[in-house]
Amino acid sequence: HALQCLEGVPKVELLLLDKTGVTDDALGHVGQLRNLKGLYLLDESAVTDTGVEHLANHPTLISLYFSKSEVTGNCLRTVETIPNLQDLSLINCRITNDGLQHLQNMKQLRNLYLTGNEITDQGLACLSRLPNLVRLNLKRTQVTNAGLDYLIDLHKLRLLLLGGTQITDARR
Repeated sequence: HALQCLEGVPKVELLLLDKTGVTDDALGHVGQLRNLKGLYLLDESAVTDTGVEHLANHPTLISLYFSKSEVTGNCLRTVETIPNLQDLSLINCRITNDGLQHLQNMKQLRNLYLTGNEITDQGLACLSRLPNLVRLNLKRTQVTNAGLDYLIDLHKLRLLLLGGTQITDARR
């Protein structure tokens, strides 16, 4: 594995893997990078929930980005164990409402991007328990006007992206 060589470069803080074809096994080596603060897996369709398990309890990881990967809501069981994670992006993955329950205890989470996932109003109920959320991207989800009620207590929320949802100007 080419990424095994990274274990010899322990000071790596940011790692971007974009259309490289990395697999779950490769993330085992990435998980050994103890100074890693940001991991960006963009268009990495071979990465699944199994690969994410290698990141469990990672002590320094602050930002974790996935796009167009095969991760599901089950990976959020592992993600919730990452103690300092503040930025989580799961764009065009396979996340549903059921998986979001694993995020509700992540009080440190500040930025959450869920574009293109099967999230509905029910899923927003879990997100209402994230008091430090500043940015929330729900573009291209199935959220409706009724779901916005769950966001009322997110007093730190400054950016809310709702393009391509079922939000209308009709009153509830």
